[in-house]
Amino acid sequence: MPAGRYTLLDQSVLDDVLPAAAIAFPHTHPSIINLPLGKRTAEQVGRNVELHDQQVPDGLWDDLGTQQLIRSAVLAGHGGGSDAWCL
Repeated sequence: MPAGRYTLLDQSVLDDVLPAAAIAFPHTHPSIINLPLGKRTAEQVGRNVELHDQQVPDGLWDDLGTQQLIRSAVLAGHGGGSDAWCL
């Protein structure tokens, strides 16, 4: 993953980060306690585990907030999927 700031205009970064961000986003707020994921095949389960373990750069959340695609109040936990309660 490239280093530095991540912007919504850099689509190649989003292609790599967006699936992991989709899994990490619910962990940014303490009121979300469950995230069901597709697990029809063993490959899907493996991919979900990989995406869950991938660190989402904090800069992505900031960029999404700056673009007003998410509200900063939503990011109460702002752990990027690394929340201690996350298995």
